[in-house]
Amino acid sequence: MGRPSIAAERTTQILDAVGRCVARYGLEGVTLDHVASESGLSRSHVRHYVGNKAELLSRFRDHLLRRYQAPDLARAAELGMRPTEYVLHMLFEHEPDLDWDASHDAVVAAARSDDALRAELHAVYTGLEAFVAQALAADQPDWSDERVAATAAQVVALEYGHATMTALGLASARTTAAHRLARSLLGLPPTADVPTTETEDQ
Repeated sequence: MGRPSIAAERTTQILDAVGRCVARYGLEGVTLDHVASESGLSRSHVRHYVGNKAELLSRFRDHLLRRYQAPDLARAAELGMRPTEYVLHMLFEHEPDLDWDASHDAVVAAARSDDALRAELHAVYTGLEAFVAQALAADQPDWSDERVAATAAQVVALEYGHATMTALGLASARTTAAHRLARSLLGLPPTADVPTTETEDQ
């Protein structure tokens, strides 16, 4: 695979910087100067690679939503995991990125008054539920379609709720509890090997 172009690298660099700025200032508070400073590029470079503020925020929304799209379940076999183990790994066994979670929350808030954005977010969430449901159908063939769908919705809700609680600075013990509950919902056996984060109660 060839090396990404400079334009692609700069665009990703800028859009990642937008995410950190949105986490700090909110969608409406972000300026080109903020993004230029955060990305380490000049204001003119930001405009050249991404555009004006409206274009910047539009492309950032797409960039953010791609980050939250459902993974490819085919990766489970490549990693030697059961499908439901892969779901657990992708949704619950990673270090939280508080800037991305905060920028995600800002986009969700904006969707309340933006029908098109709300539809895009619906597609992301239903895609995640379909990803979990596909894994459950593979690993739990005796479960009814209704149980699979309900469990998939519960797992996705647990992941989003846990991300919110982590952003509020709740203790790592809650990460352990969320992981154990996710294992139970997915029909996986309990294990002592559960993740923790560095976040502690404030």
